[in-house]
Amino acid sequence: MWVLRERGLDQHIVNIISDSYRNVHTRMEVGKELTPAIAINVGVKQGDPMSPLLFNLAIDPLVSTLEREGQGFGYEGHRITALAFADDLVMLSDLWEGMSANIEILESFCKLSGLKVQANKCHGFFLKPTHDSYTVNNCDAWKIGTEGLNMINPGESEKYLGLKVDPWLGFAKLTLSDKLDTWLERIDRAPLKPSQKLEMLNTFTIPRVIYLADHSDCKRTPLASLDDKIRRAVKEWLHLPADTCNGFLYARSRDGGLGVTRLASLIPSIQARRLHRIAHSEDEIIRQVALASRIEEEYKKRWIEAGGSESDAPAISDPVFLDYILPQFVLEKLNKWERPSPKARYPIPCNWRNAEFLPRQRNLALPGRSYQQ
Repeated sequence: MWVLRERGLDQHIVNIISDSYRNVHTRMEVGKELTPAIAINVGVKQGDPMSPLLFNLAIDPLVSTLEREGQGFGYEGHRITALAFADDLVMLSDLWEGMSANIEILESFCKLSGLKVQANKCHGFFLKPTHDSYTVNNCDAWKIGTEGLNMINPGESEKYLGLKVDPWLGFAKLTLSDKLDTWLERIDRAPLKPSQKLEMLNTFTIPRVIYLADHSDCKRTPLASLDDKIRRAVKEWLHLPADTCNGFLYARSRDGGLGVTRLASLIPSIQARRLHRIAHSEDEIIRQVALASRIEEEYKKRWIEAGGSESDAPAISDPVFLDYILPQFVLEKLNKWERPSPKARYPIPCNWRNAEFLPRQRNLALPGRSYQQ
């Protein structure tokens, strides 16, 4: 709770939060019996909305110190020392000695805060430019305490946020097709009703595929192949004819469809809108690095792949619409504390569900005789 006191939080509130972590225990159900009470003495509560906030507050002094005193990686006139996502921390530096200095800052922070770094779970690599290429790990391994870090060699990779990082290739290409085959086979073998298999697909399998396909830069042709595998599986589970129109699968449930996601349309749309958000990031470094990387061309390419027209594609630097949710006359009556935070609305290239379903529906002939008055 020291971080809350350092932030000047009222002691009464600190005590309330502290009490929620004191004398806490849990039980596990084994068969039909419960285990004895298991005391929880270390860590934050899994699934508790307060947990990520507390951890971010605790780790913020480390990130701030690294950015202020560390020796980072230079790019477009900026120094980037740390990339943090919860407890997944990446430290960057131009030099081997610079990374050693960053590790010293990390060790000092751990001594002051009581946190501990498990060196055997930490990985790193060092790239040194040569005349026409670069060398990998032509150096000693860095150490945390007395333990050396695991150095990732070319051809090897380590997972970071679900993606495999290779020092030679960058983000290693994923065999998404094999993964999807495995997941579809598991659903197929499960003793479930056809509707339950469809629910499993839409709720669990497709979101996993979306995350991996999005962040591994999966191209349109492989995405179309994944869509084909999903369509075949759904038609088999529901005993549908092979020539069932795609619009029935992709239409929303409220429109009478099955609500299946079309990856070849959704993934480029997600990527285009992310590039737009990055270009308007509140973080100055992120914004300037993105614009210096000339992402305008990539943005328009993703826009068109998602089904949008080139003439309708906005410039990535165009201002975005801020939605305050409430009508203007209501907002005028609220003070600054009562007003909701505006939500930026980024343009969508194409409503792919409507594009897939509605045109076909409009062209269908109505049953029965026509009637003219």
